Amino acid sequence: MGNILLKIHGKAVVFPAVCPHCLQRADIPIQVKSPSRLAAHYVVATKWKYFTIQVPFCKDYARKYRNAQLVFASVLGLGIAIFITVMLITMSTLSDWQFVVLTMVWIGLAMIPFLFVSPSKHIKLVGQDDSCIEFAIRDRKYAQMLEIANGMAPSEINDGKRDDARSFAA
Repeated sequence: MGNILLKIHGKAVVFPAVCPHCLQRADIPIQVKSPSRLAAHYVVATKWKYFTIQVPFCKDYARKYRNAQLVFASVLGLGIAIFITVMLITMSTLSDWQFVVLTMVWIGLAMIPFLFVSPSKHIKLVGQDDSCIEFAIRDRKYAQMLEIANGMAPSEINDGKRDDARSFAA
């Protein structure tokens, strides 16, 4: 099943006290970032534009996400330490392409935990303008709860018709 696109009108979003991952009680905010887009290109740098929002998740998911962050930082730090140690001990130098390949492999290994635990798998910021914020949401029931929390009538997601008789309790 694909993601459900949902536009919330206004600058502030109220999230239900439900985890987008498991629909259990949620009280730990996790930062979700929109995709970056190039805003400016200067001679010595580029400027990327994005926005972030705090989405509540359950304790179990927050713990898994924190562990994934720790594994990433540990693997990356360990890789840098090993690389520096080997370079100092052997005094060998790698060619440019060897360095790039080793760096890419190591960063890829460090990113593996995020393949399994990523908030953007469940709720993703798609866009924002002056009048609304757009989300891509994985779970239909959570999308309807988000609509209700923001004062919108819950919609029937599958066929696009409104179904005001249905409501889902948090």
